[in-house]
Amino acid sequence: MIYPTLFFKHLRVGRAIRDYPLYDVPNKQEERTLDEARVQENFDYFMQVRFDRLAFLQGWLRENFGVRLPLNGDGLLALTAWINAYGGGLIGDFPRIAIIFASYQPIWVGEYIGCNVMVDIGIFLGEYLIAKRPQLHWEIYRGYLDEDRELTGPNLKRPQLGGFPRGWGVDVFGLGYGAVVEARQMAHVGHDPLVGDRDGLIKHCKAKLHLANVPDDGTPFVVGDYSNEPI
Repeated sequence: MIYPTLFFKHLRVGRAIRDYPLYDVPNKQEERTLDEARVQENFDYFMQVRFDRLAFLQGWLRENFGVRLPLNGDGLLALTAWINAYGGGLIGDFPRIAIIFASYQPIWVGEYIGCNVMVDIGIFLGEYLIAKRPQLHWEIYRGYLDEDRELTGPNLKRPQLGGFPRGWGVDVFGLGYGAVVEARQMAHVGHDPLVGDRDGLIKHCKAKLHLANVPDDGTPFVVGDYSNEPI
């Protein structure tokens, strides 16, 4: 059961999202299962459409919810507030949502159309971080040789944000997915209080902004020391 205070907000999202554009990659299966040529095709598609999709998200939020989404701290705060209030209405209670998001199957239309917004939230987060740290850039995620689980995970060969020191990267698709799924979970009456963080996106972005400025010379640093990082 959805909290009554959120129920009508979710209905509003359902009406607004009906004609949301499809993230129409040419190869609709998990990138980790694709050969290199088709991985590159999907990445090239992403690079070609990302600015158009970002502009659509910004216009969609402004026209339907009165939310402005500039690529700065105000935009990040506005997006976080909107996801907390409305994000749970982007998806239903699908038991296979992680597989659907990773594989593009079933096609992201109808009841699955909210997956397209997850991608666009990720695009916003990536372009926001690039605006704050111009040394960052989009790349294909290849995994890390010292983390075996990452070499088989669902994010392998998808777009990520690179340019961080020490070979780090940011799975911004995963951030968009996680924020929406957590909003859905937190929208249920009696949800597990340990699930979800209403400031999660802000904390993630602060952490990535902090990591982007870490010296790349092996100098020791405190990983969690990002609480005062300005957005």
